[in-house]
Amino acid sequence: MKSDRIVRFALRASKLLTIFVFLGTVAILAFGYRVTREWQQGVAARTAHQNEESVDLIIKAITRDMRGAQARILANRDWDAPLPAGSAREMTEQVATTFARYPYPESFFTWRGGHHSMVFFSRATRLPQWMPPQSPVVHSPIARAVDPPIAGQVRERVLSSIAAQLRYAVFNIEFAGVPYQIVARISYADPPP
Repeated sequence: MKSDRIVRFALRASKLLTIFVFLGTVAILAFGYRVTREWQQGVAARTAHQNEESVDLIIKAITRDMRGAQARILANRDWDAPLPAGSAREMTEQVATTFARYPYPESFFTWRGGHHSMVFFSRATRLPQWMPPQSPVVHSPIARAVDPPIAGQVRERVLSSIAAQLRYAVFNIEFAGVPYQIVARISYADPPP
């Protein structure tokens, strides 16, 4: 009888122990799941915060580049002087300096008005679709094109700004399905009234 009681006690004790071990395992799993979820949410929040900071930094850099390019090229008082006859080389040097300093601007152009050709300057490493491919013999960081296919649309829009006697022409055009923003500084031989 005593041994029968001991066996029953041992069976109850083993059942209780099994239940406690099972409940302990469930509690540990639940705690682990909760900790893992909180860790994932924390990582997601930190990643979102870092992404927001990165986007803000990129926007600040692009804004700085646009302002710098504007001050360097568009608002530069040196443009008020008449361009010398061999200005293409001087323009290439100015554009190369601007491209080296500011990664945002893609292309520049110059045009003397009337029936003169439009000369476009782009980064040789990032040619726009409308820019003809450069000769492999020319090893320059600046690609140059005279009256590329986009010139007609640009000329037309700049002429309308000249007719309105504006100092700057700012407009968007689309060429071959790609949108472009054009900003042009207009210089007049005789100042507009």
